[in-house]
Amino acid sequence: MAVMLYVRFPLSLRFRFIDMAPQTISAKVEYQFPPMAISQLGANLDYCYYYQGLTPTSTSDPRSKSEKYGLLDAHLTLSDIPIGGGKWRLSTFGRNLADKEYYIAQFNTGTSSAFFDQSRTYGLELSFEY
Repeated sequence: MAVMLYVRFPLSLRFRFIDMAPQTISAKVEYQFPPMAISQLGANLDYCYYYQGLTPTSTSDPRSKSEKYGLLDAHLTLSDIPIGGGKWRLSTFGRNLADKEYYIAQFNTGTSSAFFDQSRTYGLELSFEY
């Protein structure tokens, strides 16, 4: 059994970046199940917490600062499936599983305006390595 935990502290703690939260914390947990006869199953969870919101770009209005939020993503992957002279990988994923509403850019058009990022998203990925 192998469980890995990663915690990152980005450069934004020391430097000011535009359209980036000044303080973020990320964690990732990965687990590889024991190998099966014809494939390998793995799972991971990613969590990123944005503490102080985005740094405004074209507006100095303090109301344009975003709220604190956290994003949870998950992947379940079945890999090393030997079919057709190569290896297939099938993954299912979920992004923004808590369905947080947050914006990724803000600007001033006479009033405070913003672009919002994706809401909760699910999907499948299929890839082939040869």
